[in-house]
Amino acid sequence: MDSLSQQRLSAILSASYSDAEIRNALQVLDSRFTENSPDSRRQLRVDVQAEVIQSNVHIIREFSKISEQLKLVGHTLNAMNNVVSSLKTHVTAASSESAPILEESSQLLTQKKNTETKEALLKAFTEHFVVSEKDVVILTSSAEPVDDRFFRILNRVKKIHGDCEVLLASENQRAGLEIMDQMTNHLQGAFQKLYRWIQRELKHLSLENPQINAGIRRALRVLAEKPTLFQNCLDFFAEARQK
Repeated sequence: MDSLSQQRLSAILSASYSDAEIRNALQVLDSRFTENSPDSRRQLRVDVQAEVIQSNVHIIREFSKISEQLKLVGHTLNAMNNVVSSLKTHVTAASSESAPILEESSQLLTQKKNTETKEALLKAFTEHFVVSEKDVVILTSSAEPVDDRFFRILNRVKKIHGDCEVLLASENQRAGLEIMDQMTNHLQGAFQKLYRWIQRELKHLSLENPQINAGIRRALRVLAEKPTLFQNCLDFFAEARQK
């Protein structure tokens, strides 16, 4: 026996027949190889090669299907990429077109806020420094009584007159001067009204019981801010008592 045959025999004898794959192969070979002859061995080889070729053909067909599916997926991805690119183009164009509108909207919002701020300042200024026509009538008209409303409005006008100093010390000097002149006129009219009212009330005092009521005393305390008018009232009262 030559060395090659010995090597083959050794390989066969050293093989482990407990291996499942070898057992399966031997079982298949036993079922298909019934006669150990050259023709049988050739036929077995032909059959095995045919089966291998058939298996390869089946595998190739399956891979062809997978390849077609992959091509379809590729086409779908390309279409999606085209859609995304188109959307990006539209978004960029829309952003370019909307940029001026957004800028204009921002400017309008800023102007609106500035206007609202000015309106709030104007409202606060008006509420603090402006006296309504109705209040001026109550303060200066002799047809209106000298009551709590009169003194409340008088105190407010005096406060506004004093607060004009703040305007004179700021950039609003012109407004401060105009408002101060208005308040001065209102105060003069109010004190003249108060002076005449006190004189009328003093005329009606009973000489037998010349008690000055709380209303007249309150008016005299306020009129004391004008010393000349206050002294005239006192002189008038003294003359009335002497008669």
